[in-house]
Amino acid sequence: MRSLLCGVVAAFFLSVAAPAQVGTEGAILGVVRDSSGAVIPGVEVTATNLDTGIKKTALSDSGGNFEILPLTKGFYSVTASLAGFKVWTVEKTELILGERKRVSPTLEVGQLSEKVTVEATSTELVQTEKGSVETVIEAKAIRELPLNGRNPTQLVGLVPGMRVTSLASGLWRENTVQGLGQRTDQVEWQLDGVSSMEHADKSGIAFPSVETISEFNVETSNFTAEHGGQPLQVLMALKTGSNRFFASAWEFVQNDKLNARNTFATSKPKLRQNQFGFTLGGPIIKEKTFFFGSWEMTRIRKETVYNSFTVAPEMLKGDFSSLSKQVIDPLNGQRFPDNKIPDSRISSASKAFLSYILVPNSAGQLFRGVAAAPDDLGNYSWRVDHHLSQTQKIFWRGVINDNTVRRATCCSTTRLSRTTGT
Repeated sequence: MRSLLCGVVAAFFLSVAAPAQVGTEGAILGVVRDSSGAVIPGVEVTATNLDTGIKKTALSDSGGNFEILPLTKGFYSVTASLAGFKVWTVEKTELILGERKRVSPTLEVGQLSEKVTVEATSTELVQTEKGSVETVIEAKAIRELPLNGRNPTQLVGLVPGMRVTSLASGLWRENTVQGLGQRTDQVEWQLDGVSSMEHADKSGIAFPSVETISEFNVETSNFTAEHGGQPLQVLMALKTGSNRFFASAWEFVQNDKLNARNTFATSKPKLRQNQFGFTLGGPIIKEKTFFFGSWEMTRIRKETVYNSFTVAPEMLKGDFSSLSKQVIDPLNGQRFPDNKIPDSRISSASKAFLSYILVPNSAGQLFRGVAAAPDDLGNYSWRVDHHLSQTQKIFWRGVINDNTVRRATCCSTTRLSRTTGT
């Protein structure tokens, strides 16, 4: 099976000065007060992304309230300033996927040239802005936890009440999870805020390499209307470029020399699995336009173990005399003599398929053997972000999974046709 999955459905998104339109974006908000606890209006609060240098500013209203959005995940510095007061600063705080982070600026009387620096503990440790029940799988866990096959969907199993039911299976290399009493088709899959699903059975498809996922969030209850669709949500975010160039490369190997023999196999099946690739990101225009891309190839050279029940060889010639039950001629309702169907009564269409039916080669009328089953997957992904202004940005993201599988049949291999989906 050779399938080309173009998960490029995220062509262009425009973020305007409204609540975050993409479910992976968040906000920094709070109330500005003075040292006596009184609210202060007109304070300029600025959030600066430490990776890209992008700044966004908001003014506190008459109640001292402010909200800066939409913000992508990452590390930010936050400053609050007003004439007659010292500048209040949090030098580094992390905004995770879709988070609404509350900070509590407290301004002291003084000059703007003076600065009060506080630790990130001035942010609220308990999420009070959303009522959703969710678990964020952060970049460190994605990068460092062992994953057999390196599919990020496996990490959904870390969420209480959730389990993984299939990984990269079927024509579209589909992923399914289930939990909390919901079926596998009750899950919404999103990548960068855009649906990434095979909509017939609601499975997740067209995911990039695990090396490109920056974070993902599993929401299981009480999430906001911006997600909707299904009672369970799996939200992933692709890595983005920054003001500095960065790159990585890798290779992971599995080999049958390291495996034990299958109990039902006469020999150890061949397995040569190599996953290798690279990522590259950086600025196109500093503090304005950024890119990130990756390429990964998975090459699997393995063999399938056969330990199958078969039919008696004479049955393929129409001889069913070994059966106690009589075979009836459908044309006249009479029994075939000696339970043997004449060769002339077996259609040419049926004969064409007989060579694909397994025949025994071992005691107990079993077919035992191994056959080659190579599997190649090319994974390509990219993302370009361009910031038009403080309140507007546009991005282009694409994912391509190019898959070739040769399936084993009767100890030979058959290459299936190529299909394309978008």
